[in-house]
Formats: sequence, structure tokens, C-alpha cells
Amino acid sequence: MGTGGLLRASDLDFSELTRGSQQLKISRADRRGITFDQLKKLLVFLKKRCDEHGAIRGWYDPKTGEKLHYRTITLKQLQHWVIQPVTERRQCSYVEAISKDAASQLPAWVVGHTWDEPFVDFVRRAMKHGTLGAGDAFWAAPFSSRLDDCSQLAVPDSPDGVIDFQTVTNLRVCLSGSLKLKSIEELGQSLPQLRNLSQLDLDLSGSPALSVPTGLGEGVWLRSLSSLRLSFTGSTGLRSLQPLCESLTVLGSHLVALEVRLGMCSSLLSLGGESEGCCFQGLQALRSLKVEASGCSSLKSIDVVSEKMKMLKSLELDVSGCSSLTSLDGLSRNLGKLSSLKAVDLRAAGCGGLRSLGHLGSSLSALTALSALRLDFSGCSALEVPLGLREDIDKLRERCTVNIDFSDCDLRLPSSAAKPKSLLQL
Repeated sequence: MGTGGLLRASDLDFSELTRGSQQLKISRADRRGITFDQLKKLLVFLKKRCDEHGAIRGWYDPKTGEKLHYRTITLKQLQHWVIQPVTERRQCSYVEAISKDAASQLPAWVVGHTWDEPFVDFVRRAMKHGTLGAGDAFWAAPFSSRLDDCSQLAVPDSPDGVIDFQTVTNLRVCLSGSLKLKSIEELGQSLPQLRNLSQLDLDLSGSPALSVPTGLGEGVWLRSLSSLRLSFTGSTGLRSLQPLCESLTVLGSHLVALEVRLGMCSSLLSLGGESEGCCFQGLQALRSLKVEASGCSSLKSIDVVSEKMKMLKSLELDVSGCSSLTSLDGLSRNLGKLSSLKAVDLRAAGCGGLRSLGHLGSSLSALTALSALRLDFSGCSALEVPLGLREDIDKLRERCTVNIDFSDCDLRLPSSAAKPKSLLQL
């Protein structure tokens, strides 16, 4: 017991986790994955020390002195009470202290973390997206790193190669459901430097505290990235992507595929627009762009393609159910200048406030390489169809596959024009 009778982390017996004094040495940090079974044992270790109310007997926050509970103990608090005392005694990582066989610890994937995330939530999140059984080990900084690794993690060209992730080219990181995640910068603190990474799938869905993500493209570890998939689905506090998009500009010369999922981000106001310009300005190497923003009820403007995207071949945009969207002027402004574009899939079903398609028809007809077109404006009851749309569609049908849906629309021309009968047959 410490001074004043308070329990100290150094007083605890961790033998049920560490197999007594036995210890496994795994010199390469990139091979120190932790398994779900090992996480479950740690959960059991905590549960055994709880009273009937879920409070962990004798454990308290080292800063505030407040009691700690099984359901809410954070990774930072777990670091103080378990990880640090276990690893300091043995001068190793937590994985090395609890493992028997190095081969079973080889990680197949990486899980990011934030220090204020409850440990129970971290385990639940990892299990939701990982596998169970053989090959379920994953790399996570709190468990996979040694304390003496930390300084070397910050040195890009460490001569003794404590961290060697140079062979990793394809990475999936899941931070979905992280209720307290406020910044993408936190991600850089929980991942190793992956200098040859070419594909990244980053899932930040269901993060209500994430409002204005910034800084992703600033990491040196992304400078070789060619494919990026970002998911913010259900992040209801997300207001703007502009700072994030500006940081991605450094990837402009080599990022060829970008997918951004924003479904049900109800606070998102714009994807580019008059004052902001193109949302993905500077990504001139893009060949494929997918943006899913269905159900973003506050979304008012869309401008996702730049005239500099001369290599873009495929565009998929889903803004279905975006009830505040009134115009596609921003989207159509530069669309006709993308001479390499071969496939366009635009879904805007159920956009009840949509009135103007801008110059969409003429922009599409100007795409000489276009071979496949899908437009879905079903249920857009306020839509005003621009003059010449029928002629533009007819021209497109002569040279590409066209699938267009205006069902359940009260098609209306501007009040000054007469409605041609043929318009209803689009």
C-alpha cells in the first residue's frame, strides 16, 4: 500500500496474466500482435476486482483520485494500473509479458486507439471488425510497444530497426464507434510509421465528437499512398471536410483512388461550393472518385470534381435523401472538362428540395469518352428540368449505355418554357 493507505499499481499481482516470471522476447515490434483471447483475460482480470456496482476495488484515476469502473476505465488508466507496471518490471511490451508462442502473436492487421477511449469499447470495436480464432492477432500501440521503443518510433531512420513495418503496403484501421474521438491527428500517435503504405482504409464511422477532421495528409507515412478509403458514416457531429481535403492536397501527384463515405452525417453542410471551391482540389492524379453522402439532411452544396482531374475515369456520387440540397450547379460546372471520364453514376433519389441540375446535361454530353451513365432522380418532386436535356440524353444514348430514372418526379420546366411531351419519356 502507498502513503495514506492508497493502493498503488506496483502493489498488484499480475501473475495470472503474465505466467509468473516467464517471459517471451519478440525483438521486432511489428510482430507483437495481441489476440482476442488475451484481451478477454485482461477483462476477466479487471472484472474479478470489481464490487457489486462495477467499481474496481482500490483503483482510482491517478490525476483526479476518482474511483475507476470496469465499464469506463480508459486505455490511459489501464496503462497506469496494468500495462506500465507489467512492462516496466520486465522491460518488455505487454504482449511479450503475457505470450507463450511468438508465432501466434503475428499481427494480421492494426487497430488505432485514443487514450481516453474506455477499454471495454476498444475490445468491442476490435472484435466487431476482426476475426476470432487463428490469425486474430492485431497490432495496437498500448500492447505492442515497449516503453523504450517510444523514442525510436519518433526517429524516421532508426539504425537498429526496432520498428520494421516497411513491408506493409495495405492497411485497414478501424476507429468506428469511438465516442470521444475529436481529431484525426490522434491517429498518428497510435500507428507506426508505414513508409511504403499504398492502400489505406480508415473507418471513423459513428464518431459523434468528430466535427472538423484535419491533418490526415500531413503524415510522412502517407506520402506513397495511391488508394484511400475514408468512412465517416453516422458521425453526426461532422460539419465540414474542408480542412481534411486541404491536407490531402500533398497526395495530389500519386493518389489514384479515393472513396469517402459520409452517409447520415446530419450536420454536414457542404462538400465544396461557391466560397470553398472544389472539395478535392489538387488531386490531379485521381482515376476513381466515390463519394457516398446519402441521408446528409443539412447538405446544401456539392463541388467534388476539379478541371485538373484530367485522368479521372470513374465518378460515383450518392446524395440520395439530402433534403436540403437545391442545386447541382457546383458539380456540373467542371464535369464537362474531364475528357477521360468513362463512367458516371449519380444518385440523388429522394432529394425533395432539388430544383436545378445546373448544366448537367450539356456537361455530360461533352464527355467524349463516356461509355456508361446512370442518373437516379426518382422522387425529386421539385425538380425543374433544364432546356435541352432531352437532346443531350439522345446524344449520349448514341454512344454509351444510359440508365436514367425520373420516376415519381413532378417534372417541371422553368415557368417561362413550355413542357415538351417527349420530356416525360426520359
